[in-house]
Amino acid sequence: MLKDITLGQYFPGHSVIHRLDPRTKLIMLVVYIVALFLAKSWVSYALMLAFLVWVIQISTIPPKAIVRGMKEAGIHIPVVAIGGITVDDIPSIMGTGVDGIALSGAVLNAEDPAAMTEKIITAIRQSKNEK
Repeated sequence: MLKDITLGQYFPGHSVIHRLDPRTKLIMLVVYIVALFLAKSWVSYALMLAFLVWVIQISTIPPKAIVRGMKEAGIHIPVVAIGGITVDDIPSIMGTGVDGIALSGAVLNAEDPAAMTEKIITAIRQSKNEK
């Protein structure tokens, strides 16, 4: 069981990250965590995410291994589908396993927003019952 949890495990490799002194990696981790706590806007969070993605890329650790490790450790990142979704799209989108959907355009552009909202809620509930 513990062999499946990849957080904190060593991944053999020959990247720049692998060759860094362990103390340097620990210091950089602490700096990164402090920077996350100090972040105050979506721009700073986006920069922190971009930095994290860059480090993962240069470490040559497969992203699938990182996601698998997060799942094993109980870390869940919600996925929400957005953009141009209609009520007719709800069953197929919910079937992909997303955690939620955003249909602001469908509601705002509807002749009767209240009726459209009710229709969306019904479609989502039906999709969840089909699972």
